[in-house]
Amino acid sequence: MNVNSTDLDNALKVVRTTVGSSSDISSHYVFRSRGGFLEVLSNDGRTFSSCVVPNVSTEESLNFTVEARRMHVLLDSVGQNQFLEFTVLESEVTVKGVRGKVSFSSLDPSLFPYWDDLLSGSKTTAKLPADRLHNAFSHAKQFIYDQEAKAPHLCVAEFREGVLYSTDQMSVSLVKVPGMEESNLRVFVKDLSSVLSFLSTVKASNVEILESDRAYFLRREDGAVFGETVYAHRFPNMSVNWDLDDDQSWELNQKDLLDGVKFLQSGARLDEPRVRFQKLGENAISLSMTSVSGKPLSLTIPLSKFTQKEGGVTDMPVFAVTDVYLAKMLNGNTNDKVCLGITKKSAGGWVRIRDDRGTDIYMTTVAWLKNA
Repeated sequence: MNVNSTDLDNALKVVRTTVGSSSDISSHYVFRSRGGFLEVLSNDGRTFSSCVVPNVSTEESLNFTVEARRMHVLLDSVGQNQFLEFTVLESEVTVKGVRGKVSFSSLDPSLFPYWDDLLSGSKTTAKLPADRLHNAFSHAKQFIYDQEAKAPHLCVAEFREGVLYSTDQMSVSLVKVPGMEESNLRVFVKDLSSVLSFLSTVKASNVEILESDRAYFLRREDGAVFGETVYAHRFPNMSVNWDLDDDQSWELNQKDLLDGVKFLQSGARLDEPRVRFQKLGENAISLSMTSVSGKPLSLTIPLSKFTQKEGGVTDMPVFAVTDVYLAKMLNGNTNDKVCLGITKKSAGGWVRIRDDRGTDIYMTTVAWLKNA
């Protein structure tokens, strides 16, 4: 069997994120002939993936494994577009290439936990451009809790009725993705990077989502698959008000806000990341941070629009959020204007941003810091 090194490397890029680290078959790539094609699979015990190696036809029945680490070293050594000849004899796999011949030990492929039946029994719940799903999870990944021992139910990004929920206890991210209304896709925080890696291989093409009570699958149009065992803990129920019914709304130029924060950061103390907001009448706001000398460093940003909710708080106090959260909230927002929804509660308050990105709606809420 002859395989082009670049074709093999491209297939491994799809499945390498689900390779395990134990000294068992989870640390191997499993190769099998299926329907006349060569498929490569991996499974780390919680996530799993598969991809057909392009431009390879197999008339014979093949099923063998190669340790993933060794396969990557081999491909790095031979370079791109080099033909590799694979020969399988019982538990020995020999690969002949431009630099010579090398042999690997194959484990028993029957020990591999295949998911064929699980996939065939899963129901399609959505099909949409993968880049929309990638953007939604990329945003959610910035606002997700990662302390599983303390609050496992917060260590997920989960779809409900077309909305992707996540929180890190200081902030809440909501992304409404039309087309995901029938999906209950729930991704564990430690697997988000693998999901994003798989979606990045699909780009603007459609990805199909299939779900069962045991696992979910993301499937490319060419049949490549990523899957994850359903995480046991669900995201808590949360009511959502998409109308931005806040005490006050401050509309301003997004570049003014980002550049203003960068200016303040240039002179601010490294151990004091809070950005203070203060309304100056109805036409401007003040931003300030603590300078290296300990004195306030401030600037003024004009408001292009100010809205006061009837019955809402009119005397808005000075409040603060960290500079990191401000950057996260605006990450991916390409609109010239940004509208900050400001609400005061008996203890603290919040600032939130809603922005439309094509057909999808992103709304991110960040709680005020206790001491401004």
